[in-house]
Amino acid sequence: MEDYLKITIDTYNKTAKEYSENVKGFVPMNELEKFINYVPFGKVLDIGCGSGVATRNLQEKGLQVYGIDLSEELLKASIIESPNSTFRNMDMRNLLFPENNFEGIWQMASLLHLEKKDVPMALNEANRVLKSQGVIYVPVKMGEGERLEKDKRYNNALKYYAYYQPKEIETLLENANFEVLENYWVKYEDEYRNVHTWMNIFAKKK
Repeated sequence: MEDYLKITIDTYNKTAKEYSENVKGFVPMNELEKFINYVPFGKVLDIGCGSGVATRNLQEKGLQVYGIDLSEELLKASIIESPNSTFRNMDMRNLLFPENNFEGIWQMASLLHLEKKDVPMALNEANRVLKSQGVIYVPVKMGEGERLEKDKRYNNALKYYAYYQPKEIETLLENANFEVLENYWVKYEDEYRNVHTWMNIFAKKK
């Protein structure tokens, strides 16, 4: 595993308890309802499930949810948060699921932790495991560049972030055989998320 990714996962492992408490109220419910409209039934893969809060919300909507993450400590929190879901330690660049397996993918704030050169691999894997016409939700932070950054919310612990412009992320999705359905930005007002503007992208497997 690459050093930048090890550093990011180590940060999440060390801050898992605090992180889990902090994000409990930050599921984007507007986007979750949109996702449910696109994917009203079936199996959903939560890529980068974190502490499992969105996983639980999706599960409570009647979906069969599988969560994956590379942080063992966050996976432990996920199992407690959403006991009726299934969780595995897995890399989004190598999804250990068969082709055409899921009706939808929820990928909240996880693709942005990958180096941009690896994003095509991750999106191709997402496309592979989605059923025909399956929908992916993949929000990213708007901006330029990619780098290890100090997260002031967690005593300056290091995390890797990649930032995107609208056309940039849309092109990556289109190259991975997705059709972009929606791409709109939102600026959150709470102190935890208000540093950056977020792009919310919904796309469909062609």
